[in-house]
Amino acid sequence: MILADGGIRKAITEGDISITDFEEKCLQPASYDLRVGPQGFTTTEKKIVRIDQRGIFTLKPGDFGVVTSHEIVTLSKSIVARFGLKSRFSRMGLVPAIGPQIDPGFNGRLFVGLINLSPKDVVLTYQEPFCSVEFHRLAVPAVKTYDGPYQGQLELSGKDIEPLIHEGLAFSELFTELSALSKNVAELTASVNSLKWSVPIIVLVGMSVVAILVGLIVV
Repeated sequence: MILADGGIRKAITEGDISITDFEEKCLQPASYDLRVGPQGFTTTEKKIVRIDQRGIFTLKPGDFGVVTSHEIVTLSKSIVARFGLKSRFSRMGLVPAIGPQIDPGFNGRLFVGLINLSPKDVVLTYQEPFCSVEFHRLAVPAVKTYDGPYQGQLELSGKDIEPLIHEGLAFSELFTELSALSKNVAELTASVNSLKWSVPIIVLVGMSVVAILVGLIVV
C-alpha cells in the first residue's frame, strides 16, 4: 500500500518513518521530495565537492555524478520505499542511475547517481528538491532488514568515488573531445571550401598576368 500524505505524517508520528529536517512543503499527495544535500561528485571534477559551500552542483554534458540527499531517512521493518528523479530534471536531460528501492530498516542519506545526457550544463541548487520518495507499508513486517554497506552512511568517501577515478577518458571528457573535434572539422571544411574558390581565382589572375606579359613582349 502506497502511503498518501496523511499516511506519511502518521507513519512519522508513530516512528515507522524518520526524515530529518522535515519540510511540509516537500510533502506531496503520495510522496516526499528529497533535497540536494551537502556533497557531490562528478567525473569531470574527479573529487568530492561541498555543495553546501558552493551553493550549486553542476553536471557537464556527458557527466556522471553522485549527489547526497539533504535528509537522513530511517525506515522501520514495516516500511519500504521507492524513489526516482523529479520529472523537471528528466526533461532537462538528466537520467538517474540508482537502485529504485530503499529496504526496510535502512538508515542514512541517499546517494543518487545522475547522468547528464543533454548537450549543456545542468545545475542543481543546494537544498533544491530533486527526487521523490514513495513509502509503502508492508502487509507484514520484514524479518530481515537492510544491513548493506551504506547503512548509517552520511557522507561520500574515497571508497565511493574510487571506481570512478581511473586512467582514460570519462564520457564527459570524451564528449568535450568530440565537440572540439567537430569544431575543428567544421573549420577545416570552411577552409577547404574557401580554398576551392581561391584556387580558380589565383589561376585566372596568373593566366591574365602571363597574357599581359606575352602581349608586351610581342609588341
